[in-house]
Amino acid sequence: MVEEVSKPVLEELEHLLSTYGVGRARYVEVLKIVFTLGKARWSEIKRGIEVKLGKEPNNALMNILRNLQDVGVLRKDSEGYYGITGPIINYAIKYYLRT
Repeated sequence: MVEEVSKPVLEELEHLLSTYGVGRARYVEVLKIVFTLGKARWSEIKRGIEVKLGKEPNNALMNILRNLQDVGVLRKDSEGYYGITGPIINYAIKYYLRT
């Protein structure tokens, strides 16, 4: 059932990521980091992106995180951790990352 419910979410996620053009790799990497860790602080995300993709300006990373929050993919909790907003989105990201 989760697979069926997540199909439209996966399609929307794929469409969303395609709109970021050359920045797409950074968005995907942020999702990978948060998905892998379950929840991540800004510094963990920054370090992970820089290991994989090279230097990332702080304001660019903040824009990525803000954009992902604005579209409802990520949330930031009161302790400063970023996490995926729910199980359906989590499943869609898991499926997206393995393809």
